[in-house]
Amino acid sequence: MAILVASANTHKAELVRKAIETDYENVHIALDRGKGIGKLDRLGPMVLILAFDTLASSEQHYLSIWRHSPGIRATPHRAVVLCKNTEVERAYALCREELFDNYVQFWPMTTDPKALTMAVHIALRELAVLEQGRPSPPEWAAEVRKLEGLDTLFEERMTQGREKIDQVSRSVGEAAERVELALDGLAQRISRNREPTSPDSPLIEELQRDLARMKREEIVPPFEAATRSVAPLRSWANEFQDGSQPVLESNRCLQAMAKQVRPTILVVDDDEFQHKAIANILSDKDFRLIYATNGIQSLGLLRELQPDVILMDMMLPGINGAETTHRIKSSGRFAHIPVVMMTGESKPSVISEGIKAGAFDFVIKPFDRAKLIDKVMRALRSSG
Repeated sequence: MAILVASANTHKAELVRKAIETDYENVHIALDRGKGIGKLDRLGPMVLILAFDTLASSEQHYLSIWRHSPGIRATPHRAVVLCKNTEVERAYALCREELFDNYVQFWPMTTDPKALTMAVHIALRELAVLEQGRPSPPEWAAEVRKLEGLDTLFEERMTQGREKIDQVSRSVGEAAERVELALDGLAQRISRNREPTSPDSPLIEELQRDLARMKREEIVPPFEAATRSVAPLRSWANEFQDGSQPVLESNRCLQAMAKQVRPTILVVDDDEFQHKAIANILSDKDFRLIYATNGIQSLGLLRELQPDVILMDMMLPGINGAETTHRIKSSGRFAHIPVVMMTGESKPSVISEGIKAGAFDFVIKPFDRAKLIDKVMRALRSSG
């Protein structure tokens, strides 16, 4: 995996390269934002080191990359920001807000020369895990939930199968009985209509014997064989059901485990009052609520978790909700996540903007409890 050092200063970029090149060879430098975005899109999974004069410059540069680079939205990466000793508190806060993944105090040159190398090592290790394609717990739980009701469906199908087997057995028995009755009726009619002194009496008696023989040897045996042939099918069905019980029990255990992984709802809104309002409305639902206060932060969170549904406010600082939604839907990794837009305006132009961006649905503020729950549940069903 590649390492890209973004900076506005050649000397500082070279200092960073020298600090890590002993341990890592695939190190690139980008001094221009445009060229840096091109390199970023070509390099794929990587570690991005932001080495600017100030933390504010690093923050501005990274936000600019998010706005203009399709690669950073679609490709796993880790962002490590370098800061001064006077900027540590702010750098820590930005990492807690998920804008950056890690920070290293580097200006002036740190007394711990291996701190940056270790930060790169941790970032590369995390990316390697992502590259292995391991599903996240929410992804695993969503797939398991698709099997919910499998045991009920299996029992219904087995019951229907047994009923069809019984129906075939009854049909064969009824057909045999009808044929026997028909032959017996024919024999009785012949017997009633014959004259004892008639010259045809011997022929009629022979016909009666032939009918009895036909019934005994040619009619009854095939029907009995057909009835017997159904018995192994019934035994197979019983054996199949018994053999399937361990699999069904495993599915029940998986369902119980999946229920412990609560559906994750990412709420993107810069108003903490709205956070509380949504939490209150969804309090009786077993959801895990994660909050972001702006579009960039929400995009950063997507790299760390896979929410089942996103509640996205239209009016956000920086990039608005529609643009953030468009970026989510432009990414192969996240395009499947349904986004429910939140807005205080029901104007057709606002709705149209969200729909064009890829919104699954809209909910109007102030929230109607029943409508918000209904839209979240429908979005969950669509994602599952």
